[in-house]
Amino acid sequence: MSSDAPKGACFLFAKSGTCRFGERCKFSHVQNAAGENQDIAAVPAATPPDQAASTSNKKRRLSHSSRRKSASKATIRPTHFDEYFAQYKGFTYDPSESIMLEFYRLCDHYRWDKENPKRKKARERLAVAMAKQFNDIYGTDVNDVNSWRKLCQVLAIDPIPEGLKACRKIVLDTHVNIVDLTDTETTGEAVVLFDSEKQLSEYTKATGKFYPLDEAHAGGLLKFLLRQILNPHLSHRGQGGRRPGRGRGRV
Repeated sequence: MSSDAPKGACFLFAKSGTCRFGERCKFSHVQNAAGENQDIAAVPAATPPDQAASTSNKKRRLSHSSRRKSASKATIRPTHFDEYFAQYKGFTYDPSESIMLEFYRLCDHYRWDKENPKRKKARERLAVAMAKQFNDIYGTDVNDVNSWRKLCQVLAIDPIPEGLKACRKIVLDTHVNIVDLTDTETTGEAVVLFDSEKQLSEYTKATGKFYPLDEAHAGGLLKFLLRQILNPHLSHRGQGGRRPGRGRGRV
């Protein structure tokens, strides 16, 4: 059987770049001429062979990880917000910002004042996108405990109740803006919780995050939450000062 090692050279070293006999080996430690140990040869002489192998493996892992992330990004489906803003050429949507803040920026971009018919039409389209986005995140079935548990999770409620009634009660006892609940999936920002109705009202007015109360595309869960805003006595709470046709988005 022929060997790739030169005559008088250590066969183990030629094949692997290492030899367990070290300096006591009676054969010459000569690099394989065929280049079978190219990965080791590319590492500086001061780098131990096992470290070189570790470096090579790390590079492969990083490369594999990068490919996986790229593939993952390529399969992400556009959100309803992406599709909404794609209708307006020349405007670049920033998903890290609240949907309402981006809408107001869109209005500034096109110089639409509050009475402009195009602005009103754009607001109606936005309401559809917001309702669909909410439905995608939390579901549409008001009796689905998983939907309420998802809301509890987003509200950072810990521990999350197991039963439907318990989940529903704790969510309805929370002061939070529904626009924020819809935003969080795209912005990555935690929703803001308030201690009182007054604080929530001030926040909503300051940010302009009003949710349309009569959106036809709202699923059963969203409609239930919106009814709590229209009829606060249903959850034994008072709203006070609500603007007609839209709500502060309180749950």
